[in-house]
Amino acid sequence: MDQPHTFGEWVRRRRKALDLTQAALAERAHCSKAAIVKIEAGERRPSRELAALLAEVLQVPPAERAAFTRAARGEQAPPPAPTAAAPRPSRLPASATPLVGRDQELEQIGRLLAEAECRLLTLTGPGGAGKTRLALEAARRWAAGGLEAVFVPLAPLETAERLAPAIASALGFSFNGPSAPAQQVLDYLRDKTLLLVLDNLEHLLAGADFLAEVLAWAPAVKLLATSRERLRLRGEWVLDVQGLPLAVPDDAPGTNGAAEALFLQAARRARPGFQLTPADRPAVARICQMVDGLPLGIELAAAWAGGLPVAAIAAEIARNSDFLSQSLRDGPERQRSLRAAFDYSWRLLSEAEQRALRRLAIFRGAFTPAAAERVAGAGPLSVAALTDKSLLRPSGAERYDLHDLVRQFAAGRLADLPAEYAAAREAFGAFYAERLEVWGAALRGPGQLAALAEMEAEFDDVRQAWDWLCAARAAAPLARALAAVWRFCELRGWFEAGAALLERAVAALEAEGAALGAALTYQAWFLMYLGQLGPARQKLAAGRALLEAGPDRGLLAETLFALGSVHMLAGQVAEATQLMQASLDLSRAAGDAGRLALSLAGQGTLHLVRGELEPAYALLSEATRHARAVGDPYQLAAGVGALGAAAGALGRPAEAERLLLESLELYRAINNPLRVSKVYGQLGRLALSRGDLAQAEVWLRESLNGQREVGERSGLAVALNQLGWALLPSRPAEAGPIFAEAELLAAQAGVAYPRLDAWLGRLATGRASAADLPLLLKIMAEPACQGEVRARAQALLDERQAGLPPEALAAAQAQAAGADLEALARAAGVAETKPA
Repeated sequence: MDQPHTFGEWVRRRRKALDLTQAALAERAHCSKAAIVKIEAGERRPSRELAALLAEVLQVPPAERAAFTRAARGEQAPPPAPTAAAPRPSRLPASATPLVGRDQELEQIGRLLAEAECRLLTLTGPGGAGKTRLALEAARRWAAGGLEAVFVPLAPLETAERLAPAIASALGFSFNGPSAPAQQVLDYLRDKTLLLVLDNLEHLLAGADFLAEVLAWAPAVKLLATSRERLRLRGEWVLDVQGLPLAVPDDAPGTNGAAEALFLQAARRARPGFQLTPADRPAVARICQMVDGLPLGIELAAAWAGGLPVAAIAAEIARNSDFLSQSLRDGPERQRSLRAAFDYSWRLLSEAEQRALRRLAIFRGAFTPAAAERVAGAGPLSVAALTDKSLLRPSGAERYDLHDLVRQFAAGRLADLPAEYAAAREAFGAFYAERLEVWGAALRGPGQLAALAEMEAEFDDVRQAWDWLCAARAAAPLARALAAVWRFCELRGWFEAGAALLERAVAALEAEGAALGAALTYQAWFLMYLGQLGPARQKLAAGRALLEAGPDRGLLAETLFALGSVHMLAGQVAEATQLMQASLDLSRAAGDAGRLALSLAGQGTLHLVRGELEPAYALLSEATRHARAVGDPYQLAAGVGALGAAAGALGRPAEAERLLLESLELYRAINNPLRVSKVYGQLGRLALSRGDLAQAEVWLRESLNGQREVGERSGLAVALNQLGWALLPSRPAEAGPIFAEAELLAAQAGVAYPRLDAWLGRLATGRASAADLPLLLKIMAEPACQGEVRARAQALLDERQAGLPPEALAAAQAQAAGADLEALARAAGVAETKPA
């Protein structure tokens, strides 16, 4: 664990994380630069007033500001710093060929990105100008300097609502909790230093406001966008990207322009060893001029140089361009010239290649050879031929895609043939329905991680197929696909997206009995995650009624488990216990090991919450055995984590630590930061139980930092409470603001358990008073007051009522019986926010 040795190092680390110079920090904190220099060097301690200003400017979390001020004054050592994450490799797709002729633009982009004021740089220009390739090379140079760069492909997206999830996917970040995806991305980026390359933004300009929020929320993030038009955001810098410099026909050898150099490079891919003769060069210059030096047009034309004379290519493009200039006067000039190159390439394709390219245009993202063959009838030879002709391009391992303009042109050809378009859509939907069924099974077993990666890579096409299946009310394929979409979105934390997808399925399966029951159950899961407990309960009740009339006992068990989870979150423990037991009974009868592991874990967790440790341990041990047998990493991580918590509560610290560390590694492999942070919290509580306060604080701050990054309010409230209780015995002044923040977040999230815990923490940090008795008695009567929260409430109650005469206790009991819990909490000064 990295720990600053001095307060000055803490200040320096925070300042650099925000990309502030010493002078900028001094200006914002209203002091001299010399003062900042001396503070960071450990030569001066700031006053309390200056320390408070520094905490504000450096965005120190509210719960840590008391510690910051005390460290500033030398009253305590700085707390452990967050563990530095291992630097991620730059997430940039590989380039198959060298970039030609863009040295000047690259130098200019590098210079602009180095400017502190340049946070958003948009490369504008026509389609086919090479904006993507230029942005990638600029990002690669940025990354070569040791900085992180992430590429976000946006061409497949249909709506601006998908912008935040696309950025999250590129970052490798999973959504968790009920907070809106956009807010979770903002929380994740807040302390990051990186370059986001947003490619093909022109059709998502409605999402530009979100990018403005990124710039405001994440001061060390820079955006490099490509778009056919500017974003028109305040602070946007724009660099116009046009065609490559053109060759002059009578140039001497060795002085050819960049456009001609690109033509030669592309022609040599079509025919190795290809050489331009002096007689060819005027024709190449003419080709480059006709396509305005646009790289896509040059590459399309050069792809035919392997089998045709260069002069013939130039003559055909000229003829076609003249025709198009007469028939397409409403189109942009550059679009017409590229269309001319495309149409020429099109006519030289065989009929089978034309059909394959038309149908491949139906894909929104990259596709595998298997998908190309099934949907478009494009076998390996067709794929290879289209790639050789620059109409397809490799996109990662065993995948291909189309340049956005080529896709548009080919899609236009497909739209001209309604029967073929309908057949392609049907084949596309059938292919992905089958793929989803396979993925659904893999997501519940050892193939989970591979299936997650595959689904994520193809999710834009999955979404398109899903929409078409729903529109066609294709009940049978939808029913087979439900489990995969639910499980994928659950594991990735895409709760809002999952809820929307399942809502469409519910409408499409309106009269389909068991299939509708399954869709309602899966939709309810997402509503529950989003904090919409009332609607989730209604959906589950309707799904339960449908499934009880059908044969699928395993799915009914899952529905009862979900319904029990809703009741548990609402603090209705008795109802939750009954439903979880019914789920467990059905799972045992059905013999479904995966669902049995789920039901056992649910019932075991309920026992753990109630403090019934031995039954909890037995149930969770059985759940873990079944999860290991099934090989589901996510279910196993949950099982061993809960079992570790039970072992710790039973006083078996070595076993508990081993299980919790196993859970931690499993969640890391799945890339689930929310669950990782929760395990850190369990490790912190384990260290507390052993009396190791220093290690407890390290783990609990790891948990808190992870929860802050995820931004899920109920989990963050729990993490704050855990840290508050750890600090309370030795540093009560720091614990108070932590409990206050936890109370605020729990109220906003509408979750009872952590809010009760925060109230108890605030009572514990204050002076003991008999006036607290009515509130403590009311808390003890709450169904959500279980486990360690109940133990804490009882301890405080015993302390407050010690030595009281019977009549005083009776008066407190009468006041508690006739008062509202919220009113009592407000009267005690521990509730400052109305619950959601």
